Amino acid sequence: MRTVGILLAAGASRRFGDADKLLAEARGRPLVSHAARALADVLPERVAVVSSAEVGAVLAGFRLVRIPPGSAQSRALHAGLAA
Repeated sequence: MRTVGILLAAGASRRFGDADKLLAEARGRPLVSHAARALADVLPERVAVVSSAEVGAVLAGFRLVRIPPGSAQSRALHAGLAA
């Protein structure tokens, strides 16, 4: 059986204000990179579902799946599972 980590990183961050929550700095790195590192530490095969090139650029070592900005969370999950 194949195990793949899926990182859903396509949210609109509406409650976070004008900034992109995924790219906000936390301990010197973009917030999304902390979740990415946690997945990378335990799973060699990883997929990230993103809606922006900026977030995708932070996720080295992940196979990227792009979805349109503003897509529903269920669409992001479906895209990750289909990858």
